[in-house]
Amino acid sequence: MAGTTGSADRRPGRGHHGRVLTTIVDHPLARRALTVLRDQDTGRAAFRVAMDDLAGMLVYEATRHLRVDEVTVQTPLA
Repeated sequence: MAGTTGSADRRPGRGHHGRVLTTIVDHPLARRALTVLRDQDTGRAAFRVAMDDLAGMLVYEATRHLRVDEVTVQTPLA
């Protein structure tokens, strides 16, 4: 679904050696959201929904490699 690659960035103050990580999301739902966002006939409500959908996908992909702590919980079902 996604890959991470180094991307050259010449603006000052942009991390180690002027490189930033780029996350590429290649998923049919992301492509659909981008199509809606790019369509000149898309209304405001549909644009907002597509933007929200795409933002959620990007957050999930960008945080895929974050460390998480395992915890034990007691569920109400025992």
